[in-house]
Amino acid sequence: MYKKQKIKYISADSHFCEPENFYLDRLPKKYLEEAPRFIEIKKNYFWTDSFSLIPMSASIGAGTSNKDLKFRCSREKYLEFSDLNKRAQMQNMDGATHEILLPNLGLLWRIKNKNIKKLCFQIYNDYAIEFEKDKLSKRFTILPIIYGSSSKEMQVSLNSMLKKTQAKNLHGIVLDIGQIWILQKDKKCKYRKFIFREIEKNKLPIILHANGTTLNNSFTRPYTAKHSLFCVNAMNIMVELYLSGFFDEFKKINITFSEMGLSWLNQIYYKLSYYKERFKHLDNLTHLRRDFKDVLKQNIFCTFTTELPDLQTLKILGDKNLMFGSDFPHNESFFPNTNFFLKKIKKNYKNFNNYISKNTIENYNLKSKL
Repeated sequence: MYKKQKIKYISADSHFCEPENFYLDRLPKKYLEEAPRFIEIKKNYFWTDSFSLIPMSASIGAGTSNKDLKFRCSREKYLEFSDLNKRAQMQNMDGATHEILLPNLGLLWRIKNKNIKKLCFQIYNDYAIEFEKDKLSKRFTILPIIYGSSSKEMQVSLNSMLKKTQAKNLHGIVLDIGQIWILQKDKKCKYRKFIFREIEKNKLPIILHANGTTLNNSFTRPYTAKHSLFCVNAMNIMVELYLSGFFDEFKKINITFSEMGLSWLNQIYYKLSYYKERFKHLDNLTHLRRDFKDVLKQNIFCTFTTELPDLQTLKILGDKNLMFGSDFPHNESFFPNTNFFLKKIKKNYKNFNNYISKNTIENYNLKSKL
């Protein structure tokens, strides 16, 4: 089924599939009735917290043809993808030597019971931290997620991580797009300053991943529409952070826009550069000290999967700020033909090896574990 591959790559954007009883085995007994779990209904596999029912088909579409891609998923296939030993074997065949693992479908954020949600975030993050001691950490890096719907809760979550391990073992911090907006509203809040100062001081990349829940829910064909518009998330956040003076306040902070594409960079660069000058006094932007192009080159990283970088994007963003992400095992993944795709595009890029390996190693501080 699989052919040996020659191009070896590191994925800057893949996803962790929690094992079947990941939370059930770790939560206190009093919460087990509403604990998030995986269940099979009529040979279709779902995630549920007793309130929501989410089909797992969207999370493991890798290796499925366009024609066979349906809203169905077998338990057997999910269990195979959630087994990291089996996953490592699959990645050997596809050419991946390491994967940065991000949360799966934002499932933790869907938990209704706030007490259970908080505990599940702690379980997930503790596992990510402990996993660094596992032999499989040479193949996978599981990034922890900041918990909280207020600046104070987020500060407590980050502080808890930093107390449990050295910052160098975290490799990055996942923030939800909604959390960025919360923190932006609390600009004078001491908790907000602590969060970003600690992240900046410890040189931790902030990873913002595409999020369909922040988009219009009235689309007639929501799956295609939302995937096509993930870039809207990036545009909104990038414009807000820059115009608010965020990058003047936190000059060394590193933000990765994951699975949001690249084409938005061209439009935002030219539009924002023009209107920032045109409306400088009207919109009270005289406080901005850094040039937008400088911010993009110094503070912003982007991943690409299906959308290829054009020369203008490379000129704006820079060669060091671009990383390939396979999106495995989600539907956008080229698995098991990632190598075919990479070989096809290799000739177009002078610094191709930087995009598929070197930049990810440096951005996520992976040298010590590879």
